[in-house]
Amino acid sequence: LRQCVAPGLVLGRRHRRSSEEDAVRIARFYLALQGCQRGRFAEADAHLAQLGLSARLSDAIWSHGPSCDMPKDFFAHAIDDGLPLSLVQKVRWSLRPDSAYWSELRYDEEDIAFYSHAHRLGQDLHPVDELIEALRP
Repeated sequence: LRQCVAPGLVLGRRHRRSSEEDAVRIARFYLALQGCQRGRFAEADAHLAQLGLSARLSDAIWSHGPSCDMPKDFFAHAIDDGLPLSLVQKVRWSLRPDSAYWSELRYDEEDIAFYSHAHRLGQDLHPVDELIEALRP
């Protein structure tokens, strides 16, 4: 991933093919995710900024540790009853396979090389946004 975003590769941006640009964006996304998972938030923010993104889940969400010992490279854990059941059901319904969510965001179209729930602030709230807000400290 780091080789995809190396400074030497950025210089030829005007001549870069679409597939190479897609690879760089995807690499930046996963490097940002990895940075957050490992507590390297400044590094993650730098990658997100290169993607034109200025918001992400807070450091506290990424830093909240599990109540039991986990392997050092383990990034996820579950919290029982961490979300209201009504919100979980609302998100489940809104993301069902036949919902308008997928077609409206063009999820299955072949020309979409990268997909994210990111959208402009101020747009109508989707249940996924409500879920994100519920996860914030």
